[in-house]
Amino acid sequence: MPETIAPAPATPGESYYPQLDGLRALAVTAVFIGHLIPLARLQQIVGWGDMGVVLFFCLSGFLITGILLRIERAGERDGFGAIRSFYIRRALRIFPIYYLTIAIAVLVAYEPVTSHLLRLATYTLNVPGLPPTNNLGAVSHFWSLSVEEQFYLFWPVMVVFVPRPRLRSVILLLVFLSLTYKLTLAVVGAPYKLVFASLWGCLDSLGLGAWLALTWHESGRRAGGMDRFVTAGRFFGILWVLLTTVRLVLNLDANYQGYLWFGVVYFAVAAAAFTGLIAFAVGGTQGPVGRFLGHPLMVRIGRISYGLYVYHFFMRYILLWLVSRQYIHLTSQWQYGGLSVGLSVLTAVLSWRFIERPILGLKRYFPVGITP
Repeated sequence: MPETIAPAPATPGESYYPQLDGLRALAVTAVFIGHLIPLARLQQIVGWGDMGVVLFFCLSGFLITGILLRIERAGERDGFGAIRSFYIRRALRIFPIYYLTIAIAVLVAYEPVTSHLLRLATYTLNVPGLPPTNNLGAVSHFWSLSVEEQFYLFWPVMVVFVPRPRLRSVILLLVFLSLTYKLTLAVVGAPYKLVFASLWGCLDSLGLGAWLALTWHESGRRAGGMDRFVTAGRFFGILWVLLTTVRLVLNLDANYQGYLWFGVVYFAVAAAAFTGLIAFAVGGTQGPVGRFLGHPLMVRIGRISYGLYVYHFFMRYILLWLVSRQYIHLTSQWQYGGLSVGLSVLTAVLSWRFIERPILGLKRYFPVGITP
């Protein structure tokens, strides 16, 4: 795959976008800072990793919707067959290292996994009304993967079978309902996880990415639709910086206790800013930001970002276990953080080389267009 910036294609999914891998690298870096790097102010700026997750959701909404729009355009005679191929390809990308990680945790009798095995196996960690999942340990970040899989359950059918003129209205309705859901729960003082970690709590980010994909698919460079997203992204980016400053001044905690409504606004502004950034990236910019996002190192980090995300939280718990057994001696949070990052990168590189990339080769038997 190319590692230099090339002009953007006319419609989403017709080429590889190295800058989007650069955005993945930024997202996973924000997660690493929030979870592993002991710099309190920097952790606050990235929302203890939440800003990276919001960017991942915006990217997912954009890329998945772009693929599905190509399916809808090219596979009208066998829509269900195309959707089946899409699901198989997604399973080849998502399932192997996810279930491998869970299986290893079960083999070593890791209690947070064995206690929540059914919910982990069915991607229902974030479903309200089921038994609580308060002690998730090294899999506490897997709620976001549950959101992704739940999104895949209904979105392919919506994109392929909802008439195109109505699809934009459906997307905007989902974004509106998501924001209404979160604001309503925030006002009544609902728990943080119910507000932000449910599927409904994330549909604004996913929906904004989907809206961008629809605009890109319909207009490409021939109209001002993408330019409007970039312009809006700049405005919301400035607003995000201002709101981040407010967060730092108020010293808000990770759960926005007493300020849930502020968290809803903050996440929505971040999603709008990040969607504009995605529009900027796929525009084929040759400026400093484009060169940074398309740098070979950023691209390589982006390629292994899924593995980095899946594995990284486990590394700190592994180190804690090794210290408790006196196999190693660590005395500072920087030692834990640095070793956790190093082990995460090493594991993700090996995982990509020996597990993920070979399995992804099977996608050639299920063609539906390019998959992110």
